[in-house]
Amino acid sequence: MTVTIIRECTAMNVFSVMAALIIPLSASWARKVEGIALSAILLYAMNVSRIALTVYLAAFDTPPFSWFVMTPTVETYHYPISFAYGVFGVAVLILIVSRWPLPELTDTLIDVVILPWRATMRRIHSNA
Repeated sequence: MTVTIIRECTAMNVFSVMAALIIPLSASWARKVEGIALSAILLYAMNVSRIALTVYLAAFDTPPFSWFVMTPTVETYHYPISFAYGVFGVAVLILIVSRWPLPELTDTLIDVVILPWRATMRRIHSNA
């Protein structure tokens, strides 16, 4: 079996998003660099484990996928594993980065969700 890892599977897009979340924060540049470095290290570890797990499962036709798919390919394993890493792995990454070097990240992400909601509620109540 031959496996080719394309550029889109290198997690550079996720790293770019993390850097874009970290750079505008009102923290010192030293802490921002720590957050970006920690993100890079954790993303690298998650990505290597994701790719290794995908290749392993495809090479050895491992259950539970083999119970449902007669002739699994790398894509059979790639999409569900990548989805799980993308959702849960990135959530854990954000929690780790916001817990240790950059607590401001949590406040910013909460504000991004809450401020538009509050503005909408104010607009609704002012029109009533």
